[in-house]
Amino acid sequence: MNNSLSRFMNRTIAILKGRKGDDYAITVHPDEVVMEWLTLEGESGSRSVRWNEISSVVTYKRDLYTSDMLCLLCKFSDGSQFEFNEEMSCWQSLVDALSLHLPGFPAYSEWWHPVAVPAFSTNERLLFQREGSQLSDPHS
Repeated sequence: MNNSLSRFMNRTIAILKGRKGDDYAITVHPDEVVMEWLTLEGESGSRSVRWNEISSVVTYKRDLYTSDMLCLLCKFSDGSQFEFNEEMSCWQSLVDALSLHLPGFPAYSEWWHPVAVPAFSTNERLLFQREGSQLSDPHS
């Protein structure tokens, strides 16, 4: 079976079994954050990142047509990045941990409203940039 057909079949089976989308989980540890995922196609993976490897964090909203979704784009010292969103398991634990582990990272109560309002606007904000790291296009 070709790859496209296989992916389609895996997605269809997952949806028929009640899955609504890709599953993501965030686990916060004292020295690191762990991201785990399982796509509708059955692809899974995980990545752990030490707090000192986070070089920048940008927040913004995605317009989902009937609602918005808050997101955090974390860029890492190796040049990779990962997008977290408020639909992910343990979002609040991550948000709370960022202000504890990243120097100068604002508390959730300080940045939530300027990003959340007005509705259906991106409202992008730089929340953290590690000293010495270069800021590039947050979505590249």
